[in-house]
Formats: sequence, structure tokens, C-alpha cells
Amino acid sequence: MVGEIGLHSQPAASSNECVTVEEKEEGFARRGSGSVFRSSSMKRVGGPATTSFCAVLWFRTPSLSYFEEQWDEGEEWVHVHRLYAKHIVTMAESEVISDDYQPPDGLVERDFQRRNLWERVVQKDTVNGSSLFPIRGNIYPDGLYFMQLNVGNPPKPYYMDIDTGSDLTWLQCNAPCTSCPQTPHPLYNPRGAHLVDCKQPICSQLQGGGSFGCSGGGGQCDYEIQYGDSSSTTGVLLEDMVSLVLTNGSVAHVKAVFGCSYDQHGTFAKSPSKTDGLLGLSRATVAFPAQLAAQGIVKNVVAHCLAGGSQGGGYLFFGDDLVPAWGMTWTPVIRKPYRDNYYVSVQKIQYGFSGLDLDPSVLRENEFIFDSGTSYTYLSPEIYSAFVSAVREGLEGSGLEQDTSDKTLPLCWRGKAPFRTLSEASSYFQPITLNFGTSWLLASKFMIVVPQAYLVLTPQGNVCMGIMNSSETGSEGINIIGDISLRGHLIVYDNVENRVGWMPSDCRKPPKSRAFTLI
Repeated sequence: MVGEIGLHSQPAASSNECVTVEEKEEGFARRGSGSVFRSSSMKRVGGPATTSFCAVLWFRTPSLSYFEEQWDEGEEWVHVHRLYAKHIVTMAESEVISDDYQPPDGLVERDFQRRNLWERVVQKDTVNGSSLFPIRGNIYPDGLYFMQLNVGNPPKPYYMDIDTGSDLTWLQCNAPCTSCPQTPHPLYNPRGAHLVDCKQPICSQLQGGGSFGCSGGGGQCDYEIQYGDSSSTTGVLLEDMVSLVLTNGSVAHVKAVFGCSYDQHGTFAKSPSKTDGLLGLSRATVAFPAQLAAQGIVKNVVAHCLAGGSQGGGYLFFGDDLVPAWGMTWTPVIRKPYRDNYYVSVQKIQYGFSGLDLDPSVLRENEFIFDSGTSYTYLSPEIYSAFVSAVREGLEGSGLEQDTSDKTLPLCWRGKAPFRTLSEASSYFQPITLNFGTSWLLASKFMIVVPQAYLVLTPQGNVCMGIMNSSETGSEGINIIGDISLRGHLIVYDNVENRVGWMPSDCRKPPKSRAFTLI
């Protein structure tokens, strides 16, 4: 989910709106008078354009065949419901988890069964370690990727939507809850947690530094976050224990600040919900990676690897111990005031061997965002138009015809016969190359998005484009690399060096050490 928390100052709440933990059974965390909103405006900054010479050389190397192998599973077509960026349009109501869906036997849950669990205390020298989590989910039918986080004392499992486009981590919370949907686990119970006072720095960081229902005597830190699809969540900040298994074998029991969300609207209120909450993984100080780093648990690095093909899944880790020692491609993050998303500059885009027909100023004025909280990939109108023109030109004489009767996604094609697998359909399309510029060694920095990472197969046996025009969803000018195109890569968000890195991977087997490489 893309969008940053920005303050819209409101009058201070009266003192009777600040309650204590002891009062939570009779109206704990009542809605404050102020609201925290996610801004949709984005300042545009870019860099100079580059030539396509290195991209041609890249396509002629064996690396492209590696990309293709990650998706060559002969997967059958699946019933595809129309999915959208979660910050823009709501998910299809029929996408629900089955009644027999069971929680995964994660590493953390396994370690919780040990008798001496709470006697094992993490030491400061584990700052160079990592904490690894399996990921579940897919583009269909879940429409998101999630991991299990264990919260409280004793710890209890919760499924968290992994979202590098959001700042605040929050759980659906029985405080009591006004409009919480059915969740995979019982609602989080705040009993035993501690309220975060509105005068604490982390509250002002979340709220942008202004007044938000904080009277002279202090009180709870209220929030209301609105997303671009008109969904919202309201709650209060708490502090509770979170338990992580580290790669050195120890278990870290850390204090974490997160939201106790007791009032959901829009997408978040639809029942049943696939997750219990949202894990904010942005660059913000309030985000979960920054909190772990501030306590010396791991370095401020988070990475995910979303598997391609029909099975989905993958893994996520915090810290830099599992970052491959070589094979990564890095590009700097563009830092913006009050913008904590992972903005990067793309200097050239190719479809196949040809660059898109774009004025260089278009890319200089349009940054891209890596966002694991968005299902599909979205391009600003000018870039999208040039991309679709290139695709249509490449399909001339192929026998594929656009099928406007297929409403799965905005742009679909049918073949002479229904496609049986995505691999079969993808043979008509070309890889997309995102050129992020050159390094100090004058080597171009590329990300290759193979056709399987931007196409979907429909029940009719048609093939549809999983890249869409951001203007059709009310977010003109935003370029988002979403889950569908992040699959098949290990993506590392390094907030220490302010950079994002990637390398191709099938995401089935996590790395074991810094010296490990997935190629």
C-alpha cells in the first residue's frame, strides 16, 4: 500500500478522551479527535536518460534463461478474480480463505514449545544476525503475501500482510472492536500491553509532529489512517512483546510499538479476512524494521522473496546476515521529506530489445516505488501508453486478438485456441527491462521482468496484462512495482545504506549465510 502518513492538525481532544489501560474493558482506545491521513501527492524527481546498449548485451547473456526457468512449471490456468493495488481499489469480495486453512508450522511457533523459551534473552552482539520467516500467499486467490508474527506474553500467532509501502504495523484489536471482520486467529487482546503516551516521540513521528488529541496532561496516542481506496483503520498505539528467532539460534523478545486497530472500514472490514493485521515495512522510524534496529536486534534491513508460478509462497527476513555477498544489483533510494516509501529512479525502459517511445523528461519526472503491499504493477499514463503500444506492435501477426468481453483485467487477448498454461501464453510476449542507470564501474543496473511476471491466465484461456494504467484508479503519476512483478526476485531494502537491491531467485529455498548466493 503506497502513501505516507502526513499530519492534518486537529483540535486537541478533551481530557476525558484519554483513557488508561485499566479502562480498556469499558471503552479502551476510543477514537480521538484527530486523524492521520495518507497523502496521495508525490514530488517528482529523476535522473538523466541512458542508452540501451548494455541492455542488449544483457539479453544475450545466459542470465535471461535463468529468469525463464523460475517460471517454467507448466502451471495450469487458474480462476483469476480482478485484483487491484490495495491502496487504490478494494479486493474482490469472493477472495476468501477456506474453512480448512490451517496456520503454518513456522520456525517461531516451533521454538515457542520449548520450556526454556522465556529464559533465552537476546544479546546486543546479535545485531549482525537476521530473523527468517516463511511467507504464504499468492496473486490468486489471496491477492497478498503474509507471514506469521508472534505477539504478546505468552506469544500468540498472527498473520500479517507484508507491506513495504506502509509505515505503521497494526493488529485488529479487541478493545473492544467496532467493526472487525472474522480473522484467521482470535482478535488481539490488549490486556497486559502498555499504552503509548501521546507525548512520546514515536507518537509525534507517526502523527507528523502536530497535535492529535493530546491534552496538556498527556494520554493515549490515537491514530486514523485512510488509504487510497477509501478504506481506513482507527486505533491507538500500544507497546507489547514480539518474539523473533534469530539465525544464531537465540530468541529475541523485543518491545514493539504497533497499532491496536479497533474500527475498520472498507476493504479491512470485509469478512472473512485473510490476515490479522498489517506489517509496516517502510523506511519510517515507526516501521517495524526501524524499531528492531533501534533496539540493536538486527540492522535496519528487510528483504522478501516472492515465489513465481502458481504455488506462491516465499520467505522474508530482517537484518543483513542473509543478504548474499555477491550477485545483488543495487540502486539508491530517493529520500523525500515526509515520504518513507522506497522511491527509485528508472532511466530507461525496454520492451524486448527496443526502448519505449518516451521523451527522456517523462522518466526524469516519474519515479518508481517498490511496494509489496500492491498486487499488480501500475504505470503513469504516458509510460503505460508507450508500453501498451510496444506490446501491441510486438503482437502484430501473432494471431492474438484483444478480447474486450473478458473483464478479468483491463487488457486481455485470446489465441487461436484457449491457452492451457501461462508459459504457453507468455511465449508471445517480451521481457521488460528497467534500467536504473550506471554504477561507478559504468555497468548498467537492470531488473528484468519476464512475461510470466506481468501476465495472468483467465478461466477462458485468455492472457491478460497485470500492468495497469494508474490514472484509471485515480492515482495518476504513480509508478508502482507490485507483487506480480516482484516475484522471482530476492528484493532487499537496505535502510542503512539507503538502497534497494535485487537478484533473480526461485524463492523456494532461503539463503543460509552471507556467503550464500541464489544463482
